[in-house]
Amino acid sequence: MSWEYLPYYVVRSFQKPSWLKYKVIYQEYVVEEDGSKRVTDIATKTQDETGRWQMTKLVNPYKMYMVPGEGVYLEGDGRAEFRSPALTGPVRIPKERYFQNPGFAGEEKVAGYDCVVIKQGSSTFYISPDLDGEYLKVVVEGEKKKKVFEAVAVIR
Repeated sequence: MSWEYLPYYVVRSFQKPSWLKYKVIYQEYVVEEDGSKRVTDIATKTQDETGRWQMTKLVNPYKMYMVPGEGVYLEGDGRAEFRSPALTGPVRIPKERYFQNPGFAGEEKVAGYDCVVIKQGSSTFYISPDLDGEYLKVVVEGEKKKKVFEAVAVIR
């Protein structure tokens, strides 16, 4: 994956505080019918040892975060909106359990991590068991184009 699309603030954010388990830098893009790629957003996601995570997008600014055992919230306009209940901690599913999923479609590397590929309808998910089930790539196929949300770097 090319680094040419990463703005300075994202490259500078490659430093990880000691309390974080990992940080992922994502690139969101659209692949048009002719094969051309258009970057639509850049995002960073951080997760600590308790499972608490936060995702921030640059182009379409928003912040989403999860408080273990409490909920997932979307922050905007100076308030936090409850989106869904949350687990009490990180999800640790052994890699072998993914093989039993009826949508299992193989294995691939994304951003240097082994991922299990799961297909569901028009979507394909690349899930990293080593990162507690983090989705390192999501591809949604449309009629004439596809939308991709893909990790370009993982900092541990």
